[in-house]
Amino acid sequence: MTCIITSHAWDRIEERDISVEYVEWVVLLGSKTELLGADLYTFGVEDYWLYMKRDGVDLSCLIGISVKCASVDYRMGEPRTVLTVHRDAYCQAA
Repeated sequence: MTCIITSHAWDRIEERDISVEYVEWVVLLGSKTELLGADLYTFGVEDYWLYMKRDGVDLSCLIGISVKCASVDYRMGEPRTVLTVHRDAYCQAA
């Protein structure tokens, strides 16, 4: 999956020291919440344990990352447009 990343989102990714790969993984594997005009993807502890128990994959680096994407541009197979990216304060990069 490839995401289209807005200039604002690029600034937030660099400012918050989050890799683009992490952003794409959160969109792919995170929990989705539909907002008005946007979709919010979050990767929390519950998501971590789901993949850890089921697949034995350690995705702890994704815990606390949230990605907001435009919902209007997503059609089958088209890339998501990332509007902004957040990381919970207690989940800092190692």
